[in-house]
Amino acid sequence: MVGILRRTTIFDELVKRFVAGQSVIEVTDWVYKSKPKAGGVSYGTLRVYLTPLQARIHHGVVEQIQQDHESSPPSEPVQAERIAQAIQSQIRVKFVASLVAEE
Repeated sequence: MVGILRRTTIFDELVKRFVAGQSVIEVTDWVYKSKPKAGGVSYGTLRVYLTPLQARIHHGVVEQIQQDHESSPPSEPVQAERIAQAIQSQIRVKFVASLVAEE
């Protein structure tokens, strides 16, 4: 079924929408709103075709996140950078607040 979808002109857009977190129903609705004929396929059939694609994409994204997390645990410099950025952000907030208070 995914092979059939891969041959369509909207395959890349389908993938982008699933990666963005849209559900099968949301993507099916989008297809029917943007492509009313949808290749002569019924709404239910299109959902049947989109479900395995969404599952593969979701599985791939979850695996990639797990691999990224396992291969590069947060290092001390990264944590130090985050702390420094948080402190700088607080300083900016307090500075802007003091300027506003003076006006």
